[in-house]
Amino acid sequence: MRVLFASPYKPFPLSEDGWDPLDPFTGQLSPSQGPFAMTMHGHYWAFYLMAENLNAECCVLEHPTMAEFEAELRKGCDVVGFQVNWNTLRQTADMIERAKALAPDAIRVVGGYAIAQVLDPLPADVAVAETIRTGAHHLCHEEGVRFMRRLIGDLPAERPITQYTMPRSGSHLAALGPQLRVVGGRPVLASLGCPAACDFCNTSAFFKYKKFQVASPDEAYTFMRHHFVNDGAGRSMFELFDEDLFTDPEYPRALGRRIRGDEATAGRLGYFTFGSVRTLSKLDPEELAADGLATVWIGVESTLDDVLQHDAHLRKRKGGDVQALFDGLREVGITVVGSLILGFDFHTPENMPQDVDAFVRLAPTIAQVTPLVPCAGTRLYERMKKQQRLSTTFGWTVAGGFQANPVAQPLHMTWQQLEEAIDAAHRRLYLETGPSALKAVDTALRGYLRLHNHRDPALRTRGALLRETATAQYPALVAVLANAPSARVAERAREVQARWKAALGEPDPNLVALGETFAERIRAFAEHPTPPAGVAEPPTRWTYYRPGAAPTIVKQAA
Repeated sequence: MRVLFASPYKPFPLSEDGWDPLDPFTGQLSPSQGPFAMTMHGHYWAFYLMAENLNAECCVLEHPTMAEFEAELRKGCDVVGFQVNWNTLRQTADMIERAKALAPDAIRVVGGYAIAQVLDPLPADVAVAETIRTGAHHLCHEEGVRFMRRLIGDLPAERPITQYTMPRSGSHLAALGPQLRVVGGRPVLASLGCPAACDFCNTSAFFKYKKFQVASPDEAYTFMRHHFVNDGAGRSMFELFDEDLFTDPEYPRALGRRIRGDEATAGRLGYFTFGSVRTLSKLDPEELAADGLATVWIGVESTLDDVLQHDAHLRKRKGGDVQALFDGLREVGITVVGSLILGFDFHTPENMPQDVDAFVRLAPTIAQVTPLVPCAGTRLYERMKKQQRLSTTFGWTVAGGFQANPVAQPLHMTWQQLEEAIDAAHRRLYLETGPSALKAVDTALRGYLRLHNHRDPALRTRGALLRETATAQYPALVAVLANAPSARVAERAREVQARWKAALGEPDPNLVALGETFAERIRAFAEHPTPPAGVAEPPTRWTYYRPGAAPTIVKQAA
């Protein structure tokens, strides 16, 4: 049995603003960072997870050209798996047509959260959705490993799922180039689905507002420790995927007991995950830090009290004071990613600035500010469809995206007003709270000062590592001081530098020199930014899996 998992083919058109659809930083997370813009690469992790867990020969083909995809098809396969995304519906349809022609006997399977759009497309996407729907033998609307096991007769399908071969992400400041890439975390899938039932949430609706555990705390720790040992870096970061890891507080606590109970990993093994105001408000920040939480994404979505009564069902926003939560996490060195949605039905031109003001005060290290966009399969989509508020001309396959042609008009403002408010929010986050690089130094320094003499040995170790982090980040602080986008940010940077020196002493001259080099490269990038290429063409990657053997990786030269 041979299975080919293929991601959508390249090149990928950039948005009208130059956003890369594959890079969450350029168009989604803190996009208005000027010369301090970040860039990131990830992977189609679901493919790797399935390939590792099937008793079959598998090829994971990432970012192929159509010719490379066709060449892989000609080698022969029994199953072809595709992942469909909102902005790659057309690529998926094209690849299905080629698979039908070149591998007509292969079973064609399509998975991904945009399955809902294939089943209930917008008018402009009907033809492409029909090609996918009729060209696929199966649309996977569940957890993929067990689905694929049943499909190929690899039984028992319910046996445990392992996660030992997952590739990791990476990021860097665009101005400094990939030579100074920050190695990212390896993914561990803890659970799928979420019972919070926010009406706009596609991933929650996909699993019918229920949570399905994929890895127990003991299993998650086993996978994390495996990579911790194999990577040999003495510290490791992971991306622990769960819509809200803290829904059941026993899960992070049980995971934390394993992390803290092992002298090798105590304080040295950290993870990024998703949380909410409702669940995190019940937990102590020091306990969270001791248990391994290093970075958390909190979907604030709105700071207005209206959101607690509105039919968006934002139960996850009920809890303690949001500002106190953000501040408390930062004080123990936990980086906070915050998200805000503008364009709810309760938003008006009068109250929306209040929402933005409060979000800016939260000063998340990384921020996402987005319009409310109804996705197929969600309650929001169904409600807007019944109200006849969905656009008759918008489509995910239509050039320009919803920036040029919104999927639905906000209730109390124009789409242009909404876009202007979002752009203004991004600018304020940058000009008032500073680039993410500055806030990252501040968070690491605060955590070091709070934890380095703590009675808990795991937190003392964590404090020592935060000292290393803050020290390594000093060149970024020098670069911000030299290229501050506003007087307010320059003042904040000087204040952080003063606290840094008071805590850590005068910086090593090599750090200062490196900071000056960074500052000059960032200044040059600001003066002569690299224009968008028009398309994204990441290098192709082939990963071959054979039962009982380590995967073989072939990478196209960058």
